[in-house]
Amino acid sequence: MATAAEITDVLVGCENRIKGIATKAVDADDLFQVTAMNALANGESCEGQTADEIQAWVISVAYRARTSAWRKSTAAKRDSRRTQGIERHDAIESEAPSEVAEDRELAQELVSRLEQLPAQAAAIIRMRYLGQMEASEVAEELGITRQQVNYKLCRAMTRLRKLSADLVA
Repeated sequence: MATAAEITDVLVGCENRIKGIATKAVDADDLFQVTAMNALANGESCEGQTADEIQAWVISVAYRARTSAWRKSTAAKRDSRRTQGIERHDAIESEAPSEVAEDRELAQELVSRLEQLPAQAAAIIRMRYLGQMEASEVAEELGITRQQVNYKLCRAMTRLRKLSADLVA
């Protein structure tokens, strides 16, 4: 096992490089601290390695910590958008009864137009907008790439707009 002193020396020597790995989503000082904690906790994987090898390992720990923090940040943003969608729905429910009835009629008409689309196109629109799923989540669900989801979504929305042109006054 590399000693804590050896790992600490490497951490101090490459502190600026580790902090340079940080992004908007990850604070540089936080990244350095997480990297140091992970490196010191897992120092046994550096047994018998040179200082350069330990440094390369510490840098890889920093990249993994940054990626993990970015994923958590992205998930938090997605969850926040979903919550905002629910809040918007609650706000719609508090509108005047006539506006709510009008909105419901329009929604029912859109659903009937949506059913005129091919099954996969309708499913993509439902998952993306009604289910508030990210394109990558839709892609995973359907077993296609994210690019294909975006392409098919664009085409489906164009078809839906054409089918619903008479609804827009």
